[in-house]
Order: sequence, then C-alpha cells, then structure tokens
Amino acid sequence: MPTISSPSSAQFLRFPVPLLALSAVAVFVTGCGAKRDPVANTEGERSPVAASAPAPANAQDSRAMVLWDGAQISDLYWNGMITSADERRWNVGFLPGIAPTGTVVANSWNRAGGYYQQAFPAEHEGISPARSCWRWAWGTVASDFMIGGIGRDGASSKSEIGSACREKPFGWPAVVVYEAVSGYVVKPAGRLLVGGIGTALGGTAAVGCGAVQGAVPTVGAVADIAVVGTVYPTLRLAWHHPAWALSLVSAEPQPWQDGRWTLRIVSDPVRDRKLYKGIDRAADGGPKHTVH
Repeated sequence: MPTISSPSSAQFLRFPVPLLALSAVAVFVTGCGAKRDPVANTEGERSPVAASAPAPANAQDSRAMVLWDGAQISDLYWNGMITSADERRWNVGFLPGIAPTGTVVANSWNRAGGYYQQAFPAEHEGISPARSCWRWAWGTVASDFMIGGIGRDGASSKSEIGSACREKPFGWPAVVVYEAVSGYVVKPAGRLLVGGIGTALGGTAAVGCGAVQGAVPTVGAVADIAVVGTVYPTLRLAWHHPAWALSLVSAEPQPWQDGRWTLRIVSDPVRDRKLYKGIDRAADGGPKHTVH
C-alpha cells in the first residue's frame, strides 16, 4: 500500500480542487440531459415533432455551441429567436429580444395617444361634453344671442322708426323715442348682461369638462408609459442580456425540446416539405405520405 509520502499519494493530494468541482458539474448536467423525455404541447398532447425525435443520451455533445455561429448570436440578441441547422425556426420564450421590446415601447406610446382620441373624439366620431359646452357658450350665447341679437334688435327698431316717421300715426314722436331707446339701449344692454353671464358659465363648464376629460386619459397614458413603456421594458432588457450571454454556451435546440423551457417551434420547413410531398403523392394517385 502506498504511504502518504509516496509519489502517487502526493500527486493525488495536489490534484486541483476546482477541476474536481467542474468535473462533478459536467457529470451532473450530462446526467440530467440524458433523462429528458419527449414532452407534451400546450394542449396536453405530444408535439408531433417532439414525438418523432426522442432525446438521445449524447444530445448535448453532438451539437455545436451557438457561440460559434454569428447569425444565431445576432438572431437571439435582436429577436429572441433562433434558426437551427435543420432550418427549424424557434421562439425562445425566456429571451425577450431587443426588437420585440422596442415594439412593446412603441405600442405603449401609441396607446397613450389613443386615450386622448377616445376622450376628445373627432367631429365625425361624436361630440365630447367639453366641446358641447364650448359650442353653447361661444356659438349659441356669445355669437347668436349677444352679437346676432343686438344686430337684429337694432334693425327692427330702425324699421319701426322709419315706418312711424313716414306714416305719422298718433303719438308717433313717442313711438320713435321708444323704439330708439329699446332697440339701441335697453335690449342690447340686457343681451350683453345675460349673454356675458351665459358665456362665462359655459366657458367655465367647458374648462371643467375638459379638465376632467383630459385628466382621465392623462392618468391612463402616464400609467401606461411609466409601467408598460418604461419599467416593463427595462426589466425585460435587464434579464435579456445575461440570459442571452448564458445561452451562447449551449447548443441549438433539437426537435424533442419543442414545448419545454419556453422553447417553441414556430416554423418547420422540414415537416412542411414532407407534408407537401405527401399531398403531391395523393394527388398523383399514389399512397399518402403520413407525417409524424
């Protein structure tokens, strides 16, 4: 038996501890990978691709790392997707992607503008309460009742005064004075008083309605932009970059992984070619090609 001072024992004791730890991790990962089974899709049924491609025991060793493929690296970073060597297009659910995150931000800002369009619709889409108040205050009261009314009163008095002067009825001088005072002084003064109050009230109501109308979409827009357009994308990007970097040292996905770990095949040209081939054979009278 060798002693503690023998060359073989001394060399064993000097064996690097970190190398032993890495070896243990590699053995563990390889063992886990060998135990993976074909999985079910989201509806609880086995995925056709996964069912036809069971996981080999040496799956991890038979594929190259994504790190050596620049196109896959870029695709994972920008889109959160990857195209494997067999032309299958994969959506990697745990990678948000830069471009999809940008779409989230853009959609948030678009929705913010939509809140105001709903609160202040265009003419053909309906009239908002604030716009109704403004129309009543400035269109009905100020324009028609005050300005238009004063003009109509003056024209009526002028016509009555002219008729009295031409026809000279009984007491026509008094009629002329009455029409002049009422048409040019009393009525305009009354219209200015009543119309001014009405215009002020209508304008105040319009401002109030507009404030309420503007407050509701403002709260919605600010909340949307702050949460969905800022905080959520920030969290997505904070997770995306380390997850993307860690994914580069793994091999591209294989068909048996479809439906697991948020991996999903979104395009399968291999299966499509088999399907089209089977359809062509059936059209030619040959046996149908069954796709598994």
